[in-house]
Amino acid sequence: DHLREAMPFDQIIVTMALKTVTASSAVFYFEYFRNSTENRQEKLAFGEHRAVWITRDADGTPIPTPFPAKITKAFKQAIAAHTKAGEK
Repeated sequence: DHLREAMPFDQIIVTMALKTVTASSAVFYFEYFRNSTENRQEKLAFGEHRAVWITRDADGTPIPTPFPAKITKAFKQAIAAHTKAGEK
């Protein structure tokens, strides 16, 4: 969702958070900010991206498939770090 414009040479900061995760999909939440001269962040846009891990069957049809263990582990570590940071 677009809120306001950015200009060339603006310093843009992008944040990404894991919003939801299932065995084969994840929803990521993004925010885009312009860093102003007063060192304030002005929100430019936000949005979500849904990613699905797939394999293809013999006909080439995509089939949702559980994330590989390495990716599942990374998601769990990110969730644990966020949970721990929220407890402080």
